[in-house]
Amino acid sequence: MAIAKRCALIIFVVVLAGLQAACCMFYKRPDMELEAASASISDSKEVCSDIYASDTYQEAQRKLNEARTAADNKEKNAKDLAIEAKALAERAKEEAIGRGDNARAVAERNLSDADGLLSDIADSLNGLGDDEGAAPFMARLSSLRGMATRVRSQIDGPGCDLLLAENGSMSLLSGAKELLADVENYASSVAAAPKSIEHSVVRGECLWRIAGYADTYSDPFLWPLIYSANRDQIKDPDLIFPGQVFEIPLDVTEGDKGQARHEASTRGVWSLYDGR
Repeated sequence: MAIAKRCALIIFVVVLAGLQAACCMFYKRPDMELEAASASISDSKEVCSDIYASDTYQEAQRKLNEARTAADNKEKNAKDLAIEAKALAERAKEEAIGRGDNARAVAERNLSDADGLLSDIADSLNGLGDDEGAAPFMARLSSLRGMATRVRSQIDGPGCDLLLAENGSMSLLSGAKELLADVENYASSVAAAPKSIEHSVVRGECLWRIAGYADTYSDPFLWPLIYSANRDQIKDPDLIFPGQVFEIPLDVTEGDKGQARHEASTRGVWSLYDGR
């Protein structure tokens, strides 16, 4: 009885091995489906799905690797895995196209808005003329213009740069809004600042000394500005008198200052004060 059972078991094992061998012999590797999945993944990468739809793209890659492993092991589900990988790749392509188009639209809109703001900023800075305080704003404007150029090149360049363009355009627009607000605040403060101040001459003063005061020009070489503004009172710049009230212009340009310094440099330090 035991011998009969053992023989039956051996026959079962032999038959099972034969069936497995037969299955392997007649197994058809899904090469067509594997190639189609691989082609779809490559096609989706052409529209930057590895960037714009990275999760779906990576899942398609993973499924294709599973399909190849299953095919190598002659597993029945290899074909289904390859078909699933192809479907994922096609979905990744659709997602990437949609995400890229949206990024382009956002970047172009932000760039257009920022260009308008940069133009307004330039106009406001031009309105400040030679004001020394405008220099930092000009530097920031130049930096933003450089950023705008980069964003524009990313929009017009390879499609995979559209996310960079979108993010860059948002930073650009935010920076332009901030700079415009700063320039407008500064322009308002300049407009509100006094255009001139009055100074009452006291004994011992001269134009050189008055121009050097902190509340005037902090530069004695700018005394010709005071002289020019008060020619009706000053007949000789060497002679001023206690009690005279001079108007000290504050809204002078760098050109005016340069001309004044040139004139003053030929005179030297004053030796005559109030003449009394």
